[in-house]
Amino acid sequence: MISEVTIHELPKVRLVGLLHRGAYAKLGDTFDRLSAMFEEGALWSYVSDAAAIGHDNPRVTPVDQLRAHACFVVTNEFPMQAPLEEHVYPAGRYAVMEVKGSYDLLSDAYRMLFEEWYPSSGETYRGPAAYEVYLNDPSQVAENDLLTEIRIPLAGGTDAG
Repeated sequence: MISEVTIHELPKVRLVGLLHRGAYAKLGDTFDRLSAMFEEGALWSYVSDAAAIGHDNPRVTPVDQLRAHACFVVTNEFPMQAPLEEHVYPAGRYAVMEVKGSYDLLSDAYRMLFEEWYPSSGETYRGPAAYEVYLNDPSQVAENDLLTEIRIPLAGGTDAG
């Protein structure tokens, strides 16, 4: 189920992750590598959620050129280390859409957000790229109970950008 878009003031979010190249459906492999790094480094205490940043539109970008980051939302105290990359999303206004169910629904949700909602919303996109936050763990809940939020940074409000 794909929810209506709502506008929220969200706090700053710090994401750290690994670059993934190729089909977004294979992002789980990169999450496995990222999880192994966090396990090996005993870094789980810094993590609140899993997240992802899709940098390219899979409807127009060839699969072998798609780029995404598999990430964890971490505290400010997280000790950065190679090969992790940091992505900070400033506090501010975000368009938020919640998707309940299979991750296969996400491509339709993005299409609705960017091709239907955004053009008629009157809102101004401020960047960086939209990101998604996985609100529960696919190893802990049934596929139809998965919850994902897609967040699009918008101009206005308390944002610094």
